[in-house]
Amino acid sequence: MTQTTTPFPTNFAAMALAALLITGSGAAMARQTAMFDAPKAIFVTEGGDAITQAQARSQIVRAALGLDWQVVKDEPGRIELHYDKQGKHQVAIEVLYDTTGYDINYLHSTNLNFGERDGVRQIHPNYNRWIRNLTKRIGNPQATPAKAAEPSTQPKENVNVTQQENPDCPAGADCAGNRASTQ
Repeated sequence: MTQTTTPFPTNFAAMALAALLITGSGAAMARQTAMFDAPKAIFVTEGGDAITQAQARSQIVRAALGLDWQVVKDEPGRIELHYDKQGKHQVAIEVLYDTTGYDINYLHSTNLNFGERDGVRQIHPNYNRWIRNLTKRIGNPQATPAKAAEPSTQPKENVNVTQQENPDCPAGADCAGNRASTQ
């Protein structure tokens, strides 16, 4: 009976490849979780009064700018926001709103491991944190820092919010994290 042995490098390479596949897929799975779908949020005022469409829009835009989201589309009842984390991770959402409340809907993302598994949408955990922070900030307009631009009360169509709209921002400064441009 002859015994065959496999050379050490081949066994080692196979074991290393297996370990890499196991740990690599585990790391990818750890960076993906069930997507948080924020329930419709209701606007609440201290006096219980209804707010106007313009006030709803203003509250959403101020909160978004305070968290470094960019307004890329702004039309009555709908605001599209983009968030860019260090040029590596981007996400686009839409905020549908009226005088009673708002809904946040995922549109698309880059480098956030978005996918669906067993009928459940999955994404990087940071997305969930960003959406929860945005929801919390919209619900607490007093928490919006002064760096956010005071949005106009009239909706604009397809216009980026620019630093020129912030009277407290010095000329040439990027106070709201947005580029001074319009589409």
